[in-house]
Amino acid sequence: MGGRAESGFIAMREARARYTELARRLGLLPSQGRALPLDSHGGREFIDCPPSDGEVHYVWSFLLWGSLMQPDIRRRLRQAWGLCERHAWAFLSVEAAFRPQFLHVSALVYEDLMGRARHTFRLTRPWKAGRLRHALRQQEPCIMCDIGYGPHSRGFGSADLLGRGRDIASLRSIAEATRPWWGDTVCGICSGEGSPVRCRRHLRDELLDGAGSRQVEDAGHLVWRITEHVVRFSNSFRWELRGTDTQEDRAALISAVGWCSGWRPLLSIVDSGGAGHELSG
Repeated sequence: MGGRAESGFIAMREARARYTELARRLGLLPSQGRALPLDSHGGREFIDCPPSDGEVHYVWSFLLWGSLMQPDIRRRLRQAWGLCERHAWAFLSVEAAFRPQFLHVSALVYEDLMGRARHTFRLTRPWKAGRLRHALRQQEPCIMCDIGYGPHSRGFGSADLLGRGRDIASLRSIAEATRPWWGDTVCGICSGEGSPVRCRRHLRDELLDGAGSRQVEDAGHLVWRITEHVVRFSNSFRWELRGTDTQEDRAALISAVGWCSGWRPLLSIVDSGGAGHELSG
């Protein structure tokens, strides 16, 4: 049984590799994959350039093919703490656009990543900054950046499918409905509002600058809180636990994405008034 499963994973990986090569030959992707700078597509640009056709197609294919079940994909997501700032929110936005009541793949990804984060803080007691700084580093590039996807990537799919995927209205609706529960988890540097809360990246930056033990302890408590509710949200997709999730559990998915990758794309959506619902051409 295990041999058949492994063969299936290999076949799926080979099919994806063939698709990627074909897309490059057709000019839908750059001739070579590249790791883009971490912040190259973050912030305000997410409002001006919602998920591109290429990004929509990648996420749709990821959901359709069950790519999360591939061991290499899971490993790379762990090593990179998910995706870059833009692509983390683009992934959640596209999944929400197609199935807003069934964010199962994102829930599984962030249950895994926040479980790793909780384990990291447990291992580093008594709060040794050097060990924590090492554990929070990004060891792999964002998968989507590495392939070459960005705000203007072209992709396969019908106009209806790509249009639905580009629309960030569902993500915005979920974020606004759950804001009372994720609002106090926003990184103060990402928001520019001076809150002492930090996302993973900015916490690590401050550890490099000699952050105090109290700040690290507060960050550990935040990670435990987010993880507890993300696990509940993920478990709610099991048949015997269906309907047990709360708004606070759903909000924890927002908090988890922000903690792992940064908050600016989401903040640009919820703070943009009426902007963000229109599709980019």
